[in-house]
Amino acid sequence: MPSTPTPPASGQRTNWWLLAVATAALFLAIFALLLGINLRRELNHDEHQFIASAALIARAGLTPYADFPYFHVPLLSYLYALLFRACDTLLLCGRVASVLACWLSLVLIFGVAWRRFAARPVWTRWWVAALASLWLLATPSFFYTSGRAWNHDLPILLLLAAFSASSRALKAASKRQMLWLAFAGSLTALATVTRLSFAFTALPLLAAA
Repeated sequence: MPSTPTPPASGQRTNWWLLAVATAALFLAIFALLLGINLRRELNHDEHQFIASAALIARAGLTPYADFPYFHVPLLSYLYALLFRACDTLLLCGRVASVLACWLSLVLIFGVAWRRFAARPVWTRWWVAALASLWLLATPSFFYTSGRAWNHDLPILLLLAAFSASSRALKAASKRQMLWLAFAGSLTALATVTRLSFAFTALPLLAAA
């Protein structure tokens, strides 16, 4: 059986403060990097459909499919419509929302890696978790798709959260397994009504259940 980790001595408490400062500095730097990159990009030809549809919902009270052509599932447009009621700079508002979603995905990856390597020394866990987030940040597909006002960042965040919840269900007590699985299913459903191709991700979650 694995040995129970001993609590840190009082002289080691400063390490936790350093850990918190290092984590905050890492993700503040990542957020600033994502924001700086994506606010300098030109408008992509796929962004206008999400911005325009949300503007029609927020400003004219129109409904997708019924009042104007719409070629996606509608959750993101309704979310943007809520934001556009308080923000007049539409593209800026949409991109900041996407930057926040992709940034939270990186935070979630950090948290999953941190929990996965719980048996390792604290700073080893931190470096592994930090490198996991930075590795995802550095991949070409993530760099290209993240931070734009379109339906990539939010469903990825929801799906990562669903995967984390389903993983917790596999290790939870029997009374809580169904709650975690229901939570994972709800997150997968939200990801699907944000980007329809994510519907296929329900299959591995059902297999895990």
